Amino acid sequence: MTDTCDTSAVLVVDDEIPDNSTLSEQLRQEGADVTSVTAFEEFIAAVEKDVFDAAFLDWELQRITRGPEMLSLLKMRHPPTARIVVSKHTEQRDDARRFGADVFISKSLPESQKKELQIEGMKLGSLSNTRALLLEMGAPNIPGITRRIPVSEQEEVAVKAAANEWCDSVLLNGGESSAILTLLYSRCWRPQFDHLGYMRASWGRKLQVLIQVATLTAHDVALIADSTPRLITDTIDSASFSGPAPDFIDTLDGLLSILAFVLEVSEYDPRCMALNLRNASFADRSVLPPPWSGLGLSVYLRERGSLGVRDALEWIRRK
Repeated sequence: MTDTCDTSAVLVVDDEIPDNSTLSEQLRQEGADVTSVTAFEEFIAAVEKDVFDAAFLDWELQRITRGPEMLSLLKMRHPPTARIVVSKHTEQRDDARRFGADVFISKSLPESQKKELQIEGMKLGSLSNTRALLLEMGAPNIPGITRRIPVSEQEEVAVKAAANEWCDSVLLNGGESSAILTLLYSRCWRPQFDHLGYMRASWGRKLQVLIQVATLTAHDVALIADSTPRLITDTIDSASFSGPAPDFIDTLDGLLSILAFVLEVSEYDPRCMALNLRNASFADRSVLPPPWSGLGLSVYLRERGSLGVRDALEWIRRK
């Protein structure tokens, strides 16, 4: 699995260069993809070009009050964006709220408090944008969120679960999934397959990775390979395969090919792969029904053992 995430797409608007640079760097350290501008015209251009999870806005630009205009434009162009006003003038808090700010951060606050508010603001925007995309795609039963911080843990869990369940449904039914998949991968809300690491791995490591992705246990693989969990573990961990019988190694090699096929059909999505293995109707749309039809591939292989591996692999190769 990969661990690289951009948690939020963020816009920083501040005409004071040192403050702009400091805030932008702080947000990047939290994993954000930051666009920074210093002028009102640059703000308009950025908002017209891109969609942001959160916007951090200085109330005044070049000594002109721009906060109300920027908040209004954000609400009109893309309502889900979290609107965060950052100012040294605490008396502007009420005005900011009245014009639609979700968060007000005083520049005089201790750094620890500012960081906490920054993170919560980005989280609010990420959840709000994800929810908006799901609604746009027609996903049913999408939970609501309250535009306040700190973000409710219950709401956060509910939105992430709904997003993954909708993605599962789209993938399993062969729909267009690129938009929601890209978003969930970028936020690290869904496990992502490490293609490069897999390609470089040894035979044993490849099998180990696919067994893990498929959420199979050593006991499951032992049933499939007509063996014992201990021998399975020892063989996969070993750098040499001279000890076990050739038929045993052939069965494991066949299992590796089967799991790789399911991963490819699942668009290299680990979560979808695990679901497909247990899906009783997986690959039923093929002209020639698979031997596991009605059972699910995982159950079929455990019940049939090495013969099931042989028959499943033969079907895959004919397909």
